[in-house]
Amino acid sequence: AFRSSLAPMTLLPYDLRRRDVDWSALKQLTEEWRRITSAGYFYGDYYPLTPYNRDDTQWIAWQFHRPDTGQGLVQAFRRQHSQTRTMLFRLGGLDPAVRYVVTDLDYPGKAEKRTGLELMETGLLVEMKRSPQAAVIVYRQVEDKRVARVKSC
Repeated sequence: AFRSSLAPMTLLPYDLRRRDVDWSALKQLTEEWRRITSAGYFYGDYYPLTPYNRDDTQWIAWQFHRPDTGQGLVQAFRRQHSQTRTMLFRLGGLDPAVRYVVTDLDYPGKAEKRTGLELMETGLLVEMKRSPQAAVIVYRQVEDKRVARVKSC
């Protein structure tokens, strides 16, 4: 629920007297929101990665890309009755000759490097083992690491 309401501004209308709120998880999600908003992802170009739908058996996903900074954000949602555990999303707006560090915020220690070409043509594979579940994946351009172009003979 928290990730589905990510926006440049958020309100946290929680009753501080409640004992049934996981305050540690809420603090972690708030830090995630701060990281996302401080990077300005929501002010970038918008790419829908799935058709718009409200079907609780389907996924929905989108991307925000900042061409000026070489950074972006993918938000993906596996809805409550979806039987699909993995989806492949072809990203938009990337530089095909540049490498990007891609990080799923649920698994920050498993960042991987991919080229813009790979992310746009092959796609970004997202797995969610539970439903409902949400994933937030951030990426950033690796400085001065252009992919070598091979000349054909």
